[in-house]
Amino acid sequence: MLWVRLNPELTRAVSVHTYFHGRLLSAPAPAAGRIRAVSQWGKHGTMPMNWQELSIAADSDDVEFRAMTDADRGIRLEDYNRATYLKLHTQGREAQASPLARKWPLRFPGTWAGLINFSRPVDIEVRLRRNPELAMVSYFNNAVINRYFLR
Repeated sequence: MLWVRLNPELTRAVSVHTYFHGRLLSAPAPAAGRIRAVSQWGKHGTMPMNWQELSIAADSDDVEFRAMTDADRGIRLEDYNRATYLKLHTQGREAQASPLARKWPLRFPGTWAGLINFSRPVDIEVRLRRNPELAMVSYFNNAVINRYFLR
């Protein structure tokens, strides 16, 4: 999921918000050009393009939390993702016997550089033009997300 906040005149994007592993991430929109986001192998969601600069609060339910010494403080998203990489690369994903994940790889066999290689672009504009119900504009974003997208 990706949200774009527009200026009051609705003429340009001012911020981008993504859903990443139970959290909302926010970043300023680029001054020019299109909104861009990245998706990471092994996590649920997307991150704004400048994800390395963002900080998050670690959650005690996170596998990465166990690897952190200062988990009660904010952590850079890059460090959090490094902990994710180490877990996925060495031990593998959680719930390996889950029927929901039976076709998923057990481990990430690649390198850290491979995990953060977001060089394969996916242009969603074509898909959104074909399926306009996948995008909505509203002043009531929470209601629209709940009613139309979370089901």
